[in-house]
Amino acid sequence: MLTRRRTLALALALPASLAAFSRDLHAQGPKPRVEIIVLHARQDPKGGHVGPGVPNLPQLSQPPFSAYNTFTFVGQTTLTLDQAKPDDPWKGKPSATYALVTGKPLQIALLDHLPDKRFHIGATIGKDAPDVVRWDAPAGEPVFIAGQSYQDGILVIGITLRAP
Repeated sequence: MLTRRRTLALALALPASLAAFSRDLHAQGPKPRVEIIVLHARQDPKGGHVGPGVPNLPQLSQPPFSAYNTFTFVGQTTLTLDQAKPDDPWKGKPSATYALVTGKPLQIALLDHLPDKRFHIGATIGKDAPDVVRWDAPAGEPVFIAGQSYQDGILVIGITLRAP
């Protein structure tokens, strides 16, 4: 049987615990996202072109991408970095996975928020012996990974972090 004092203590504790729970949820805030664009780059001896859907990216006219004269849009998506897996190479950091047209998984992870307002990001391509890439960049600045063989060229993968 609850006494009046215990009832009052429970009544006071409940709003406090709900407020703490609400603060914890709010502290986690929105999850970071990554925008991914995948292009097929190749060298066409008959002359190059940029296909429909390929955004105007100044990086494509600079080395190493300038070695290719034809770019075709393959796909685009936005992923939320919210999958922390204990068995991934990033030791439980927030990550997401995207299936490339080659059948290989691209896994992207947010590794750290650096003091200079940049982020340390990592990516793996493949499963058994994945290629691993790490870089530092500010949110909103695209980073390009290239070199995965695809048809008669390579894949160019653009990754842009959208931090909350």
